[in-house]
Amino acid sequence: MFSFPPAVLDQFQFGDSPPRLLTNKVWAGGVLPLSVSTEDRIKHAYIQEQFLRVFASGSDIDIALHAFTEAADHVDEGSITTTQIEEGYCKCDGVTCKHTKHVCMNDCAGRLCLDMSIDVDGRVLCQGRAPRAFELKNVKKATVWKRISRLAWRVHNTDIHYVEGLLRMELQYSAEEVATSLFPRVISNMEFLDGYGPAQSVLEATYRNGYLRTLQAGQTIPYPLVLSIDKVKPLHMKDGLPALHHPENIVLTRLCINLVKGKDGPSILPWLKRLLQLAKAAKLQPVTADYLPEQLQEMMTFERFADNATIIRRTFAHSNSVRLRDGLAPGYQKTFDEIIAPQFKSGIFCGFVMRGPYKPV
Repeated sequence: MFSFPPAVLDQFQFGDSPPRLLTNKVWAGGVLPLSVSTEDRIKHAYIQEQFLRVFASGSDIDIALHAFTEAADHVDEGSITTTQIEEGYCKCDGVTCKHTKHVCMNDCAGRLCLDMSIDVDGRVLCQGRAPRAFELKNVKKATVWKRISRLAWRVHNTDIHYVEGLLRMELQYSAEEVATSLFPRVISNMEFLDGYGPAQSVLEATYRNGYLRTLQAGQTIPYPLVLSIDKVKPLHMKDGLPALHHPENIVLTRLCINLVKGKDGPSILPWLKRLLQLAKAAKLQPVTADYLPEQLQEMMTFERFADNATIIRRTFAHSNSVRLRDGLAPGYQKTFDEIIAPQFKSGIFCGFVMRGPYKPV
């Protein structure tokens, strides 16, 4: 077993900040980033450990980087499993563990073997750095579970910013509750039920650019088909308290659907799909100043729907902070349950208009 000279290790940084713990990017000594096709941090730790082993043995940096990229290739090709990594990861004895460092399989930080332990799953972890129970209780969970956990953490932080930061109120739900409310929507390791459509596969979110290595899934970088958490309504009311990403107000969908829907209700999505179909058909016809005769009636119907949708959307304030403040107004819960939420869901305007701060009607 090799030993890491402290003077060498001090030149490198390890670990990452909480929002980026779940990522498909690994680092050679915290200096050179490299994207791989997995989010499994056991494999991330293995790749970084290969770099450190070679560099700490006295080899030149270029040789260590070669070992680093070679280990990444093995991971991408699937030629090494997490079981193989765990079995050969630590062979330290009572003497070498005092001056030998490993890369933690949880946060990818370098620690003395003496300060690390092996958990029931066989992972080598630094003490006191166990993952959040709902997030990575088992890091071998596949992509959908990890993506949901990361997104739940992110949207929960957004809600904390608005509810606790602006309204000075305690948030009534945790990131764990946000994540677990979505777990029933998971079909398999790679599939989930879209809240606005059929089952989807995360494997569709795939970049095929050579610079991003082998078929890297678009899991941590913007991609239209990547998994996303969407608020069904711009505001949710529960027991008289306003909320944004409340567990009862969220669904899984694609990032592109989330962005296209925006602050509109779900009823707009079938219309947008139909408009795309009509636009494709119109491309085959000569250019005209008005709608095509065969599409005229359908487009007029859509215009009436769009007018209603615009008025309904304006029932909610544009910004999150103002919407939340409106939710605190006396009588808002009753108006929300009986008027605002039903018309937002159906897309049918019922005559209720609200401009500016909410006032009881």
